[in-house]
Amino acid sequence: MAVPRKVAHPGSNRYVSYPAASRIPFGAVVTGSSLTAGAETIKAAQAETTVLGLAGNREYLPKGKYDGFWEAYEQIEVIDDIGYALVMPNGTNTDIEMGDFLEVAVLGDGTPGPHGLLEEAGSSAGTVFTVDTVAKALQTVAMGSKSYKIPAGAVTAGDTSITMVAGEIATMGISVGDYIALEDTAASLGVQVNKVASLTSTVIGLEIPAAFALATDHDLVTRCYQCLVKLVK
Repeated sequence: MAVPRKVAHPGSNRYVSYPAASRIPFGAVVTGSSLTAGAETIKAAQAETTVLGLAGNREYLPKGKYDGFWEAYEQIEVIDDIGYALVMPNGTNTDIEMGDFLEVAVLGDGTPGPHGLLEEAGSSAGTVFTVDTVAKALQTVAMGSKSYKIPAGAVTAGDTSITMVAGEIATMGISVGDYIALEDTAASLGVQVNKVASLTSTVIGLEIPAAFALATDHDLVTRCYQCLVKLVK
């Protein structure tokens, strides 16, 4: 079973907290949702170039909540400098190297809804600081093309499992407890950050029911990773 690191790192600054406007994974980069004075809320970033920080961990699991996720109206501690962010290769055969620049991942048709995942900034190299850069990697993370696969069986909204081609779960290297992204690559349905609740050799059990359908000709299931980053918002 994968045991994700706590988002906070020794020395992390945690000066503020805000209520969530919607579900947010631990380690997601977050941005403002409601900016009304006295009623500010946050959400997982979608494509913003300015972020407030990283969503920290819940120290306990309230009844009825999903493991590894904040729910709407919960008060979230925001880490605003250094911590473990959720990253992914976004359909490219790429790794993150220490010192690479990162941006909020552009997923689906570019309007995926809030997700809070990071990818290499500008290109798969991540070596150029761009206007979209929000973080800098402080460690190397091996990802590559093994991290994303097309499901073998169609997924419908509300499904709690995904059938994969034999051998691909092992190739992805996922374990129970890992974060994964379900991505409709061609529509505004976009992406859902989820977690692996159970595994067989060909079936991924989902922590959260699938939010939308996945097709077997182009949509993706992608393993997400944690990367120690410094925010450069």
